[in-house]
Amino acid sequence: MSEQDEDQPKDQPQRRQRRRAQRRSSASDYDRSADRPTRAFHSEGGAADEGRQVFLEDEDPSDGLSREEQWREERPPHYGG
Repeated sequence: MSEQDEDQPKDQPQRRQRRRAQRRSSASDYDRSADRPTRAFHSEGGAADEGRQVFLEDEDPSDGLSREEQWREERPPHYGG
């Protein structure tokens, strides 16, 4: 028995230390930039795709609202603010 076993009461089961799988890609050009956290708004700092604009067919890009203003306008009332 180890020292840790002696410190634990006999009637309690021991917890095993969890193992975390770490698998690295064998691809040399694998892009991990999507794994990094980003900001929700332009005013909070630079997001990876802050300059990118995507217009869908049913959207009018000339409505005058920025993405942040539109998001705040469409936010549900229980969200706060």
